[in-house]
Amino acid sequence: NNFLNLSNFRLNIYHETLLDLGKSFIPSTKITHKKTILQYIKNFKRKVSLKCYFVEESEFDPKKEYFIPNRSWNPPEIDLPEDCINTKRLIDHKVLNWLPDNENIPTNYKNNLDKNLRNALKELKNNQAIIIRKADKGNLLVILNKTDYINEAENQLNNTMYYRLIEHPI
Repeated sequence: NNFLNLSNFRLNIYHETLLDLGKSFIPSTKITHKKTILQYIKNFKRKVSLKCYFVEESEFDPKKEYFIPNRSWNPPEIDLPEDCINTKRLIDHKVLNWLPDNENIPTNYKNNLDKNLRNALKELKNNQAIIIRKADKGNLLVILNKTDYINEAENQLNNTMYYRLIEHPI
């Protein structure tokens, strides 16, 4: 098996078959939303910018704020190398010219899950009592009771041997 069920939820044969497909399995979809593609592009361009911005740093400057808590922060364009800016523009040009105007983009849909496996996927996704996570070690998925997962996280965070409460938020 590619999974370990530590929850109280009883898996049926369809849940097990679905989970045995592994964490890298991606179910096919009939349509892709344009918003989703644009968000992927935005995230990718941000990663490119961050890589260019921080890789180019030759020395640590103590006056510069390296830890930026806002995950939407982007390095200023003026601080990026020209090839990085050109790469981002090329991504915009190629992808935005390729995208159709409509909001929902049909895909070359070939269903890779039968009806029973699709229903099993919906059941697992909508089950608020469980959490499915990648195991710390190995290539397994672990199914846990949500309450057990939260309790364990709180126990670890309350362990003063490894964690301490900070006075001011970062």
